[in-house]
Amino acid sequence: MPQPFNFSADYVLEDDFVKLRPVKESDYENLLPFALNEQEIWKYSLVPTAGAENLKNYIDATLAAREAEKEYPFIVF
Repeated sequence: MPQPFNFSADYVLEDDFVKLRPVKESDYENLLPFALNEQEIWKYSLVPTAGAENLKNYIDATLAAREAEKEYPFIVF
C-alpha cells in the first residue's frame, strides 16, 4: 500500500550541480533581486511574480498551498 506524502517533511534533492529544497518565507530575500531586476525570467510563470509585491504574494500562496497539502513548492539552487 502506498505511503501518504508527508507535506510537513523538508525534502531536499541534490546532486553535484543542483539543489532543490522546499520554499521558505525567508526565500523572499533570496528571490527579491530577481523579481526586481530580471523580470523577464518570470514571463512564462502562471502566477505574476515580477516585482516585490507579486513575489511576496507568490511565496505566501505557495506556503499556504503546502500547508493545505495541495502543492509542495521547491526553490532551485
